[in-house]
Amino acid sequence: MFKYIVLFLLTFSSLAQTITAKVSSSEVSLEDSFKLIINFEYQGETEPYVNFKLNNAEIVSDNTNDASRLMIKGYFAGGKMVQKKVYNYVYELRAIKTGSAVIRDIKVDFGAQVVKHRSLTVRVLSQRARLQDYFVRAEVDKTQAYVGEKIDLVYYIYFKGQISNPEFVKFPVQKNFLKRFELPRSSVESVSIQGEIYKRAALYKSVLYPEKAGDLSIDPVEIRFQHPDYTSRRGNAFGMSFTFSTGSEKTKVLRSDRVKIKALPIPVENMPKSFTGLVGKHTFNLSLNKSKIVVNDVLEARLEIRGDGALEKFDAPRLITSDAFEVFETRAEMIEQTALVKNKVFDYTFLAKRAEFVSERKIELSTFNPLTGNFETTELTIDPLIIIGSGSAASNIASDETNDVVKKVQQTAPAEVKTVVSGNIMAPVFTNSKKRNLWDIINYSLIGIAAFVIALTAFPYIRFFDRDPFKNLKREFNYSNIFHHITTFTPDVHGDSLNDRIKGMRVSPEARKYFNDLVDNAGKNEYKGAKLPLKYKKEYWQELARANNENN
Repeated sequence: MFKYIVLFLLTFSSLAQTITAKVSSSEVSLEDSFKLIINFEYQGETEPYVNFKLNNAEIVSDNTNDASRLMIKGYFAGGKMVQKKVYNYVYELRAIKTGSAVIRDIKVDFGAQVVKHRSLTVRVLSQRARLQDYFVRAEVDKTQAYVGEKIDLVYYIYFKGQISNPEFVKFPVQKNFLKRFELPRSSVESVSIQGEIYKRAALYKSVLYPEKAGDLSIDPVEIRFQHPDYTSRRGNAFGMSFTFSTGSEKTKVLRSDRVKIKALPIPVENMPKSFTGLVGKHTFNLSLNKSKIVVNDVLEARLEIRGDGALEKFDAPRLITSDAFEVFETRAEMIEQTALVKNKVFDYTFLAKRAEFVSERKIELSTFNPLTGNFETTELTIDPLIIIGSGSAASNIASDETNDVVKKVQQTAPAEVKTVVSGNIMAPVFTNSKKRNLWDIINYSLIGIAAFVIALTAFPYIRFFDRDPFKNLKREFNYSNIFHHITTFTPDVHGDSLNDRIKGMRVSPEARKYFNDLVDNAGKNEYKGAKLPLKYKKEYWQELARANNENN
């Protein structure tokens, strides 16, 4: 039995191949070489074939005929040792001229399957740029992307020696991009830049989605920090010379360069009608709570979407087209896995209006694969639905014949009861006198007027209290979440910093003072290692939400 399980796993792994490709440096000088590294796991017997194309670069050497390209690893599965092959292809490349070296059409042919990887770009300088001891740089995983395709962006500060208290002077706006962002916890790593060792720390991470085609640019950031400044001096005492150093803290402000992005339009050729606007890999999961429904009962459905695309712009697709159902409510919600990774969920509520058999329905949802340049379609199936008449509502009486029977019954004596079995009627029909009907009309009218007055009075508060918009904020009350919620609830306030946005809030002076103090303390905790208390004051956050709702 075990050998069949192992065979299944090996077969499955060969069908679900993935590859990774990276370059050793994103920026080189014309005289320097750099490495392209492609690795993957494969359990098949045949040798995979690796292929790619070079623009403005040439191959200097590679390990394709070297034993170092293959490594055998062993692991235990089911109490037995299983081996797996790990391939690691290394190519040494050199640029031909200044500009950009592009490695494109990267793919590995496994025989039964060809797996592709996105293009990689390396910036080529005419000569080695003189690096400063401190600099800030915006780094992206691609400089060319389709509209709606994900771009990973990180702002790094590079430094030698020590720095302290880095803080933002100016945040990026990112016009013409949809963005998600987070302020990561400070962690320092060592890296090599043009042969020199630097320390670097990630200050700001973001996921960007181009919203229009053309030449776009990623905004710079400005960072203020302190660094030690040592001065050496020579002295002479008692006929002996000596050297001593004095140090002080200096403040420095750095600005990153703009990064150009070329945004490509989604090709209209062969674009299916079911195209959702999503770019990248996605999964769709549809579920319904029942398949048999009683008239006037509700049917609930949930559609969950996971993937790399701009899910914020994806609207709810139409699930049921039969007029036997009324769409009672469709609610959309972004589910945050991390600040940069989100899923989207649509919760549908349908009301069954009449007895009917609703046939099976197929729903097609298409996405665009930027690696292959093709559209990919997922088909969802809604099984047949059966609506059963209850007989307790007038809406169950659907046929003309049944309506005629009801009219005849209404003409009989006030206290008379007749049992009618016709059409969709499944219970006795009771008739009332005209005098009783008049009192019923009066009573129902008074009830309706009262309900209308109550609903009219409560309407201004329904939208605000229907859902707590600060649920996630209360769970993680830190600088990143505070920044996110303030910018979300001040969309029409312009400014490069949180202080500018707070200044433009339409809130009371007490609320404005609260937000100023809160942002100041949260910033000190995040960047200066302080442990100041952060208090969540519900009344001021609700005041901010009300101001935003009134403005909209």
